[in-house]
Amino acid sequence: MVVGYVQSGKTLSFTTVAALARDNGFRLVIALTGTSVYLFGQSVGRLTEDLQLNEPGGWKPYQSDEFREQDAKSIQYALKRWEKPLPDDEKQTVIVTVMKEKTHLKALVDLLARLQLDGVPTIVIDDEADQAGLNTKVKRNEESTIYGLLRQVRDLLPNHTFLQYTATPQALLLINLIDSLSPDFAEVLTPGTAYTGGKTFFEQNLQLVREIPGADIPAPGNPLSGPPPSLLEALRQFFIGVAAGMLSGGRKAHGNRSMMIHPSRLTPEHGNYFLWVQVTQRRWEKVLNDKKKGAEYGAEVKQFRTAYDNLASTGATLPPFDEIVEVLSTAVGETQLRVVNRTPLAGKKPGKGINWKRDYAHILVGGTALDRGFTVQGLTVTYMPRGLGVANADTIQQRARWFGYKEQYLGFCRVYLTGDTIAAYKSYVEHEEQVRKSLRAFAVTGKPFQQWKRAFFLDAALRPTRSNVLGLDYVRGNYRGRWFEQTRPYVDNDATKDNRSIIDSIRKDWTWAPDQVPPNHPRRLPAHRHLVAGGLSLAGVIEKFLVPLRVSDPADSLRYTALLLTLERLREECDKKGEQALCDVYLMRPEMKQKSFRTIDGSSGAIKNLFQGAYPDAGGAVYKGDRAVKSANRLTVQIHHLDEVRSDKGVVARDVPVVAIAVPKEWGKDWLIHPK
Repeated sequence: MVVGYVQSGKTLSFTTVAALARDNGFRLVIALTGTSVYLFGQSVGRLTEDLQLNEPGGWKPYQSDEFREQDAKSIQYALKRWEKPLPDDEKQTVIVTVMKEKTHLKALVDLLARLQLDGVPTIVIDDEADQAGLNTKVKRNEESTIYGLLRQVRDLLPNHTFLQYTATPQALLLINLIDSLSPDFAEVLTPGTAYTGGKTFFEQNLQLVREIPGADIPAPGNPLSGPPPSLLEALRQFFIGVAAGMLSGGRKAHGNRSMMIHPSRLTPEHGNYFLWVQVTQRRWEKVLNDKKKGAEYGAEVKQFRTAYDNLASTGATLPPFDEIVEVLSTAVGETQLRVVNRTPLAGKKPGKGINWKRDYAHILVGGTALDRGFTVQGLTVTYMPRGLGVANADTIQQRARWFGYKEQYLGFCRVYLTGDTIAAYKSYVEHEEQVRKSLRAFAVTGKPFQQWKRAFFLDAALRPTRSNVLGLDYVRGNYRGRWFEQTRPYVDNDATKDNRSIIDSIRKDWTWAPDQVPPNHPRRLPAHRHLVAGGLSLAGVIEKFLVPLRVSDPADSLRYTALLLTLERLREECDKKGEQALCDVYLMRPEMKQKSFRTIDGSSGAIKNLFQGAYPDAGGAVYKGDRAVKSANRLTVQIHHLDEVRSDKGVVARDVPVVAIAVPKEWGKDWLIHPK
């Protein structure tokens, strides 16, 4: 698995990999790319240009939409030439570009089945690998069509590496580890310095992101009869940018200028926005060409002046406004308006891709076809009134076509989103960075990737990915103001022995004092008196105690992993602020002479209730109970010791240490863990 950011250059990466593969003796390269004609054509064009596939030399290119009967024979000859003592420049690597669609994949399977491929080094590049190819019928113990065809492709390639490129790895990380598409290793790509992504828009330059008012979003209870004000505002800012670009050299000087309108996945909605923009373009072009410069002209120019000032406030390099006005009607009139759909609007032919070289400025209206993988050249303004829908995090992130290498013209960029979508992107930034950091750290360990813990932060409002590709359910939670407690600490004798040793060590190393948890009542019994090591460094407690502690029960281990993830994140945040996170550790009732025991539930084996309640009165005048033994704003660790763990049939374990940990309310983050 190769993980990049959205619009960060993953295509250039796998193009480079293909070139390196050819230089290192790979005879066959298969690029699975694009689930639509638009995306497939875009990818074929990039590979053709960057690898110079149309030039004589080291490549023999094929496309899945152009396979012919005689291709198998021609390919076989090219593969066999590698076995002859020929100069390298007389050997060709076969490169096959395939749309990730059942008809195209069946054609590839038929082609490969006719070839002798034993001993042929092959690399398969699956672009947007978390899309389309995963098994959507895994919960029914069946295979979906595309998934089954990919398995057939791999079965026909005896010597191959399968590279999965994606910017949203959630699905690939959460599918069952025994799935044939579960990755064996992960590499994280680093973008160029001019890249502007989630951190740029949702942490550093929030002024570039604007919230679309609820009144501007069409809904059954809020039908719109014309273009909403926020759409007109976005269009004005876009056209000011187009005019500025025209005055400074146009496409030759700095590439295209584009706007993307993504209202819905439904085609009829695209038609509405297309007509609104079309009518607005015609009206503005007519008004701005008014030689008499009447009242309507003055009103529109005033509105455009507001848009001009807005762009100037974010650092856009703009000519004087008077010069902008002179070319504004041309900017509006020459901008190409187009619907980009997999299913064309009624009366319109399906598109064949965008001719970026022919026209300077474009406005694209669409839905799913403008999602994952599609590159909008020179995108400056995005208007997306589409909501979260089912709130799959990977799907929402893939809609962020406005990410990319925009540093030189970032001041011209604007992103209009709904309020809930803005909140989702802000939370996604932390999730994305934490996953990337964890993958990088694990890559240098040399351990099998199956051992990487599938544990990360993700806002509770978001689902990581579509549920139909996950054979096993993940576990979610938040420790905000809650306790972690071991429920089956006795299940592993070796772990119990190791934990006793760890606790003995910290008892010797740390300084302990009688606790002063109120009420410090004189009638408190030894069972209500504890020792505390207070004000310890959280980093030290994590390193010396919590990480070495062995939590063996699978259910406890999942929750404990999430706890450690939470605490490590807290420690990092404190380090950034120059603060030190503190922790209090309690030895519970170390002076009690009576035998301490707890009983377990007969069906689950979990301790029924680790914590002692208020005593001797229910109101807690003398002792409020174990749950009250904690700090208000520090992590609290309680170490309990059970002489016996009992069931209804007798003693099941002896001398068992148990740990419980309380997390302050302000420390909690939403986490997700996969049980593998």
